[in-house]
Amino acid sequence: MDSSRTGRLDRLRTVDSVSITGFVPAVEPYLAAAAVYVAPLRMGSGTRLKLLEAMAAGCAIVSTTIGAAGLTENARKSMLIADDADSFAQRVIDVLADPGRWAAIRQRAASVVRDSYSWQAIAAPLASAYREAAVG
Repeated sequence: MDSSRTGRLDRLRTVDSVSITGFVPAVEPYLAAAAVYVAPLRMGSGTRLKLLEAMAAGCAIVSTTIGAAGLTENARKSMLIADDADSFAQRVIDVLADPGRWAAIRQRAASVVRDSYSWQAIAAPLASAYREAAVG
């Protein structure tokens, strides 16, 4: 990690409402306690498993378009997306200012993960494809 990033992280350690933990053995307690999960990704590819994990935990999600890439349309509709710094910060503030307003979005996010990304949801079409291949 470059020294400028380390310096910024060190300054954040002094903010009462910010916790920087580093590696944790289990992320679930942190997700359960989170008011909002932020994914300000500016580059990357593939499915964002950490976003799905946060959605399954019922977190309100604020992400960039890149952060939500690879997810279904229903999953993307279950989060707030902003691509510039000011809009992103405003979305986070919106969630923090009125968490009750986002309860339905959090519930929808958890439901989307259960319906589209759970092992059961993923295994069913795969098992069907294997059965068809075995018969055909």
